[in-house]
Amino acid sequence: MLVPMLAVLTPGVATATTLIGAPAGSPLRLLRPDLTARSGGPVLPRDTLATVLSPDRRRFAALTRRRIVVFNRRSGRRVASLPAHGAIAVVWPAQRRLVTFGFDAAGNEQLRSVLAATGRITRRVRIAERLDAEVGGRRVRVLQRTRGGLELDAFRADGHRVRRHRFGLPPGVTPSLMGGSLHDGLVLVSTTTGAVAPYRHELIPLGGAAHPITLAGAVYRFVTPGIVADAEGKLASLDRRALTVRREVTDAPGGWLTPFAGGVAVGLGSRVYDSRLALVAANPSAPVAASAPVASGARLYALTRRCTAAGPALGAIAVGARTGSVVARRRVPFAIGRLGGPVAESAEDPCD
Repeated sequence: MLVPMLAVLTPGVATATTLIGAPAGSPLRLLRPDLTARSGGPVLPRDTLATVLSPDRRRFAALTRRRIVVFNRRSGRRVASLPAHGAIAVVWPAQRRLVTFGFDAAGNEQLRSVLAATGRITRRVRIAERLDAEVGGRRVRVLQRTRGGLELDAFRADGHRVRRHRFGLPPGVTPSLMGGSLHDGLVLVSTTTGAVAPYRHELIPLGGAAHPITLAGAVYRFVTPGIVADAEGKLASLDRRALTVRREVTDAPGGWLTPFAGGVAVGLGSRVYDSRLALVAANPSAPVAASAPVASGARLYALTRRCTAAGPALGAIAVGARTGSVVARRRVPFAIGRLGGPVAESAEDPCD
């Protein structure tokens, strides 16, 4: 199962070592490896959906449903509180400007350029169906599905589009049968002519020609710069320079996929693969995650949910990624994430 793009889109530099979280309903804080709060440090809003780091990593912003709260990363002091204007995702491509995504009153998605000091929106750009987005330097790249196929637009931080790449519809393919994913300027396009027809796949570098590749699955998304996966758990390692497939794994178990140590972890360590998809650990008895795991050091962190006679028992857990063994646990409803990523919160869904 692939993690959908929800609340935050992050630059390419990973920040997975800084955990944030708290018991559900409490303000979020920086966490120690044992899931207890660090002393001092910033106090984030309890309804934080995601965080994003400034380009120089000296500040970070916490996105909530109503506000975007900016902090000094070193001191933890709040330096600004900006209106969110309904933003559902945010990136920080330039020191003085944020870029957010949200919907207008008519239900159309917009890209918005926002002044980081005041929250004033200086430009709004209507975009089509957003499939993926990323920060590249001081620009924001947005991969969209349109009636004519896929488009990759590059925007400056002020919201002005500076480049557009079009990937047209192949013969017999409708827009709904065309998918794509983006990572570090490389686009993977997957198309089919019908529900029972095989998929075709192409790797396309920015401004370059399409390179057909052979993959066993359907629509793939990037998990790491060099590993892609489809919704059925089929994995593939790519050679980004040669634009070829190095290796495929078609029997990976289902579960969340998390970048780990240059490779990928399935679930809470049920399997761990290296960057070339060689299997480095298998733990069939690893606990089951109730949220997308967060990698920090040699551990994976996630929410948990067990059904008991008294109802759902919610909590958070840390496991050794290569062993699947539990090394820390919180037995209360919890919120957890990483600085520079989305925040997941325990859900009180009824047990079947």
